[in-house]
Amino acid sequence: MLMNLLSFLTASIFSSSYAIPVAGPDHGTLVSRSSSCWKAIQARSIGSVASYTDRCSTSFDKTKPIVEYVLIVDAGSSGSRIHIYKFNHCKESPELESEIFDSTTPGLSSYAKDPEAAAKSLDELLDVAAKNVPEELHACTPIAVKATAGLRLLGDKESQAIIDAVQCRLEKSCPFALVKDNGVEVLDGKSEGVYGWITVNYLRDSLAVNASDITAATFDLGGASTQIVFQPQNGMVVADVAEKYLLTINGRNFELYQHSYLGYGLNEARKAIFHQTIQDATAMDETIDVHELETITSPCIPPGQNQSVRLQVDGNTKEYHFVGKEKPCAHECREITDEILHKNMICAVAPCAFDGIYQPSFQESFPKGDLYLFSAFYYRTKQLHLPAPFATGILHQFEENICAADYSQYPPELAKELSKDSQYCLDLNYISSLLERGYGIPKSRKVYATQELKGIELGWTLGAALPLLEHHDCKIEKVGP
Repeated sequence: MLMNLLSFLTASIFSSSYAIPVAGPDHGTLVSRSSSCWKAIQARSIGSVASYTDRCSTSFDKTKPIVEYVLIVDAGSSGSRIHIYKFNHCKESPELESEIFDSTTPGLSSYAKDPEAAAKSLDELLDVAAKNVPEELHACTPIAVKATAGLRLLGDKESQAIIDAVQCRLEKSCPFALVKDNGVEVLDGKSEGVYGWITVNYLRDSLAVNASDITAATFDLGGASTQIVFQPQNGMVVADVAEKYLLTINGRNFELYQHSYLGYGLNEARKAIFHQTIQDATAMDETIDVHELETITSPCIPPGQNQSVRLQVDGNTKEYHFVGKEKPCAHECREITDEILHKNMICAVAPCAFDGIYQPSFQESFPKGDLYLFSAFYYRTKQLHLPAPFATGILHQFEENICAADYSQYPPELAKELSKDSQYCLDLNYISSLLERGYGIPKSRKVYATQELKGIELGWTLGAALPLLEHHDCKIEKVGP
């Protein structure tokens, strides 16, 4: 299936001519930004807005304000974050000037039985936005709430109830311009991955007309899902399946490979690993009753450490207590993390990466170019102070040491931190398995595991914000000089 979700970017994000519809508080007649309505807003606020950037004193295009803000709420499985993006129009193309973000926990999916509480949980994030966006720009600052894998896992009925509650609350009490139609939605995995790819390559200046043909590949690891997106090289093409994604930006056509693996995010992978550990234990001793089992030895827990996990097994939910083995078994943990990738699943369209999903050989289709890992890939490796970039194979030595509870060669502060983190052995093994065994990245291939690029946080949110500079309505309370 061919997708062209962002084809409108061809003549928008990097173009100097566009019209933005503006709506009144009663959702009345839409008018373009070049109308007297928008000019009135500009005239009313130009004195104060001009002081909000030191990049220029006038807009490149007189129909555009000097400064614009875009708000994106990332409603993830573990919590919600608001990203406050500030753009200026000093040049022909909009320039991202700064980003501010804040977060709250738990995520919207934690309020499955109370949609109203889910909606109210975003109030503190809106307060942060209200303090950081000039008041005179509130009415024309677009806001969108995009829920990711956490709500996808809830089911249609419960997730839609939360979506409806959030939309209702924002329409009634939010001072910002809620994007119409898809202002509050569950972001599908394809869009999440591609938006992340756009973010990285936009910040690398790889999407400009005269940019190099080599773009970066991106890998995202969230709590519930993981995404891969790259542009095949050497004339290789993506098969005509759901993983093929056609994208047009600034007159350039990009044929991407993308896939979002729901259930393979770090939180879900941990559950799968513990489930597999229980399954392996009962397979070794058929006399064990899984419902009476409470303490299980795990090769993914370092010696002397333990981890309590609440799991649903055979329809019953209870707390299981996992303890480390007396002798180090990093290779046994790796066997489990490899196993949960289901490399032996039926592959309908070859070649497949894992879980029976089609993917061109990564090494053959992307032999050169930068690889960016973000989200949990970064958060679970940053303590190790790895070089930038680093070869993925370097993680194996850390796995051997950490899974053996051998912290002697690490600085005291890091050793103390690792000794208290009973899931670090598991997480590193899963990350290695996912990158090498799953996605097919050679151990010698170097990657960037980073949280930001040019001072801007990586992820899908910036990629989702860019189109909103072009396509949003204004909530106008009063128009006048």
